[in-house]
This record gives sequence, structure tokens and C-alpha cells, in this order.
Amino acid sequence: MGHRGGIRSASSSSFLQFAISHGLTQMVDTPTRGLNAVDLVLASDSSKVADVVVSTPFSTSDHNIVEFKLLGGLTDRRRLGPPLRNFSKGNYALINAALSEVDWIEVLGTTSSSDACYSAFLDICHSLVEKYVPLQAVAGKRLQSRKYPKESSSLEKRAAFYYANRHRYGVVKYNKLARRLKRKLASGGVRAVGG
Repeated sequence: MGHRGGIRSASSSSFLQFAISHGLTQMVDTPTRGLNAVDLVLASDSSKVADVVVSTPFSTSDHNIVEFKLLGGLTDRRRLGPPLRNFSKGNYALINAALSEVDWIEVLGTTSSSDACYSAFLDICHSLVEKYVPLQAVAGKRLQSRKYPKESSSLEKRAAFYYANRHRYGVVKYNKLARRLKRKLASGGVRAVGG
């Protein structure tokens, strides 16, 4: 695609269609190599890109340098697990006050069995926890990595090699190593670390 917007090949046309369909904006508006803008800065939100400057080429490059600033902070990429109740910040004074106002004789006297009594009691407790114990977002648990003993690690690598090359060596060698590795791991040859 030339600077003037001319499309010269099918791949340029496909790229242009991709950029348009995904709402991308070209932020470089001056040529970066000869008369063409071949060095691109694409943004889905043009307000996040500022100070786009095209300057002279670096060293022996035949492309101009494109400099720009990204605005806004980076988002935290840590995976958050489901929010959990933070019982250390619960309002226990209000929970106690609410529990003391419950007419327990009426609540428990109208039930037909001990299971129903327990269920009624839990319903009250759960509603008070929902009302007076705040939720807190927590980072998800890191996946535990596995630390294999040397022999198991070697078996795993060899099995992975034969699996990746099964078209060349067939599957017999891979199956044999995979069974051996499975037996080794089942016998306790692995310990989890991290997390």
C-alpha cells in the first residue's frame, strides 16, 4: 500500500480490509521510506497514541525512524479469581445485632425436621454474611509447575521429541516412552512446586 493509499497487491488489499474491519487507525501520516508510508503505527483508539514523529533513518537503514508515545497506564494482566468474602472486615456488631433480633422460636418452631431447622438457620446466616461481609477481589492461584526428577524429565523430553517427529519415526517409540513416563509419574516421581 503506497502513501497515497493505492493498493498494489492482494496481500495489501487483505491487510487494508483487516485494519478497516477491526477499526484500526494508521497514526503515521508522512512517508517513512521514499514516498511510501511503509512503517505503520496502528491503533484501535487513536487517543492513546501521541507525538508521532518521523525522523531521519538510523545508521544504514533505508527506513525513517518512527517515534510515538502511548498514553494511559498499562492494565494489570494478573488473572483475578472470583471475589471472596473478606471476613476480617466483616461488621460483626451488626451481625450480632441482627441475630439477636431474630425470633428463633418462630423460625425454628415452624419447621418439620432437624434438617429444615438447620436449613433455616443457614439461610439466615448466609443472608447476614452477604449483607455485612464485603467481597474482595483476589489474584487467582498460580498454576503449579511440576518439578520432575532428572530421569522423568529426560523421559518427558524424549517422549516430546518422538511425538513431534512421529511422522518420521512412527508412534511406536513415542507410545513406549509415554507409557514409561506415565508409570514413573504414577509411582510418585513428581512433586509440585510453586503456587
